[in-house]
Amino acid sequence: MKVRIFPGDQTGCGFYRCIEPGRVVAAGHADVEIDYVFHSDEEHGLEVTTQGKLGNERVVAVEDPGVDVIVLQRPAHRHVVEAIPYLQAHGVAVVCDYDDDFDALDPSNQAYLAYDPVRNPMNNKVWAKLGSQLADMVTVTTPALAKKYGAHGQVVVIPNYVPERYLDIKPEWHGPVFDSDAPRIGWAGNPHTHPGDLKVMGRAMHDLTWGGDAVFRTIGHTSTPGLVGAGDAEVLDWVGIDEFQHAVASFDIGVVPLKDSTFNKAKSYLKGLEYAALGVPFVASPTTPYRELAGYGAGDLVRTTTPNTRSWAEALQRLIEDEEYRARRAEEGRALAAEMTYEKNGEQWLRAWANALTLRRAR
Repeated sequence: MKVRIFPGDQTGCGFYRCIEPGRVVAAGHADVEIDYVFHSDEEHGLEVTTQGKLGNERVVAVEDPGVDVIVLQRPAHRHVVEAIPYLQAHGVAVVCDYDDDFDALDPSNQAYLAYDPVRNPMNNKVWAKLGSQLADMVTVTTPALAKKYGAHGQVVVIPNYVPERYLDIKPEWHGPVFDSDAPRIGWAGNPHTHPGDLKVMGRAMHDLTWGGDAVFRTIGHTSTPGLVGAGDAEVLDWVGIDEFQHAVASFDIGVVPLKDSTFNKAKSYLKGLEYAALGVPFVASPTTPYRELAGYGAGDLVRTTTPNTRSWAEALQRLIEDEEYRARRAEEGRALAAEMTYEKNGEQWLRAWANALTLRRAR
């Protein structure tokens, strides 16, 4: 079976949903050929022929790619979606993967305008939804996304996993370091793509850091400490995926604050699983995926999804003050993560791709 994968990027979602699954499947199956095409043009690297007025061209033909399966990650460009039936006419099974609910993007999220059909008629959430309807198979990260993008029934929930090598990563930090022995509470992310999330911790980070109980450490954006009112704060700007994991491993405690929204209810527990694999005990908002992860044995949950200083402060204070508890939760999280690796679960992607091909050939 020949599989061509079109990751949405080479970091973040592309890494976790395309590059790593492909690596593991290829390593374990000599009869499966996998190659990747990264964004080389608007058509996602597909060889398409278009007609029509400039700015409103439509796809009228697609060259046979010579593969059995094409995997499109988060397809939202008009020409990519219009290409799907032409690819299928060549006998190619098309799989579309989604890890976010584009219809539920907050208007203050910097990604909102990129997927707004009014401002961006060629690349938007409407085309993303249509792509899921045309696909032979849809893969998603959560049941909530399965409801959103799997209405035709050919949908598989494949949770996010982590590479096995994460279990052996050692902490390494390249940002500023304050002269303090207090535990480092860390958050990794860009607040401009997570609007409102940090606010659910209320004043907890302010109270813990200004009181000297902890230091706040963050990777991603220099504005983050101000948004949580942190006192001592160590900030590292965004780095590549490999360096990123070493920096995250330098946290003593991680946080996953998520505001109560439709978008966040559809998100997976990836950040918490990253923390767990890297030996970082964490506190998270009690969304359905994080209740699931906590039930497996990783992460402590706050009591509410609404902003609550006391709930976050109490959960974090226990990890700060009780080193034995912190070490035990880190060990338990890592033990769980050892069972949630691509190496142990990569067959799920292979089955989804093979089933898509079977369905295509049966038509």
